[in-house]
Amino acid sequence: MTEQPLGPFPKPESYQPIVQRLKDMIERNNWKDKFERAVHDAYKTGVEDMTNISSLTDYYNFLNYFVLWVPKEDETGAFVYNMLGTMYFVLDQKTVRDFQSPIKPSSYPPPPLTELSKWIVDFAGAMGQFLDTPQSLTEESLQTFYTAENYNVDAYVVPEGGWLGHSFNEFFARKFLPGTRPIDGPSNPAVIVSAADSTFDGSWDINTDSIVYLKGLPWTIGELLADSKYANDFAGGKFMHAFLSPYDYHRQHAPVDGKVLEAKVIPG
Repeated sequence: MTEQPLGPFPKPESYQPIVQRLKDMIERNNWKDKFERAVHDAYKTGVEDMTNISSLTDYYNFLNYFVLWVPKEDETGAFVYNMLGTMYFVLDQKTVRDFQSPIKPSSYPPPPLTELSKWIVDFAGAMGQFLDTPQSLTEESLQTFYTAENYNVDAYVVPEGGWLGHSFNEFFARKFLPGTRPIDGPSNPAVIVSAADSTFDGSWDINTDSIVYLKGLPWTIGELLADSKYANDFAGGKFMHAFLSPYDYHRQHAPVDGKVLEAKVIPG
């Protein structure tokens, strides 16, 4: 299977509840023109993955397919990423962007989500529920991940009896075979190792004016640490960011020996 445009997506007799909820929301709030424009603008960019999504109905059909999609890859290893990106590409268009909660590190804890943002979170949850089922991983779909070389599937532990009967989420959170990623200086506190099997995206000095870009959004390190009682302890240090692609090992590890004193989740 080689790279190809997404779709076309069939129109169902009835939409999945989560998709029908979006449809009802758009109609109740008189947002139809705004969403039609968002789909049109996304389509007119010429992005190949929008080839078969040129109307709001097409977008509903895509979402209905996507929420119960059995993930599969192509030889480029980018198909899963493109499917995810297509959903959010429409939602990021100018005419519908203001219906969503802004993501600002300075407003922590974050304000209540807008109706549309809450729907986006719930859509991800609905997808996650399906991806927790054995139906989300088939013999055919599993083979596509072996074909996509950048997934390096042979480097991971295979459960006893194989992957079939397990969920896609279990496959996605697969573990490396012992020794695949040896740790340098495990008993040396001066050695910092990578926290994830990921693509290094840059490093910055830590001061209140340093700006980093996380998922395309500018954040100041001062804002990220604003409500932490340990904020001043990091002054003069270094911040690094790494990016996880869908094909990467999706587990994170402590880069140094120590004890976690504080953690927070920023919705986004």
